[in-house]
Amino acid sequence: MDPYEKFKYTRVGVSNVIYNEAGKVLTGIRLGSHGSVSRFTGTLQFPGGHIEKGETTFSCARRETKEETGLDVLVDSMLFHPLPRDPSQLRAPPLVSLAAPGAAGPPEYLPLRLDVVARPWEARIVAATNDDFPAEGKHYITLFVRSVLADEAAVPVVLEKEKCSGWKWRSWKEIRDFEGELFAPLVALLRQFGENHEVFKKPDREKDVLL
Repeated sequence: MDPYEKFKYTRVGVSNVIYNEAGKVLTGIRLGSHGSVSRFTGTLQFPGGHIEKGETTFSCARRETKEETGLDVLVDSMLFHPLPRDPSQLRAPPLVSLAAPGAAGPPEYLPLRLDVVARPWEARIVAATNDDFPAEGKHYITLFVRSVLADEAAVPVVLEKEKCSGWKWRSWKEIRDFEGELFAPLVALLRQFGENHEVFKKPDREKDVLL
C-alpha cells in the first residue's frame, strides 16, 4: 500500500525557535510520531506542532509552547495598522499591511475584514521548509517563528513525556555539532538558510514587535 494513502494531504506545522537571555534556543529529543524512529534515542527538535482549525500561526506557537514546556513566550510578530476600539469610527475599510516592520520598499496593503480578523497582528514567519517523511507517508510544510521568554527566569518543563524526553538550551553551534540526529525540518532549515539569516538571531526586545 502507498504509505501516503493514509495521509493524503499536506499538513502545516509551526516550529517555535525560543531564545533565552544568553541567546541559546530551546531544543528537545522527540519521542513518538514521525521523526522519533532513529538509531539514537530520537531526533532533536524545537517546540511546536500542528496549526489547528481556525488558529493563527501566532496562537499556535504560543499554545504549543505552553502545552509542551509550560513557558509563556513573546512571539516576534507583524503589527498591522492599529484599529479603533469602536468599529463605527471607521470611515472606510481599514487596510492591513503585508510588510514586516522596517521592511524596505513601498508597503502593500489589503482590505481588512473585521468579521474575520480579531486582532491586528500575526507571528512573523522567518523561515519555511518543505518536509517529506516517506517512511510514515507524511508531508509537511513547517513554518518557523522566533520568540523570547516572557519571564527570563522561567524554566522549561516536560509536560508531554510521551512526546519529548527533555528540554535543553543549546547554541546554534551545539545544534550543528549535535552527535545525534536532527528532526527533518531542522535539517532543512540549516541546509537552506545561511548563518546570517534572521532565524538564527535572537529577537531584539527594543526593536522587534514582541507580543
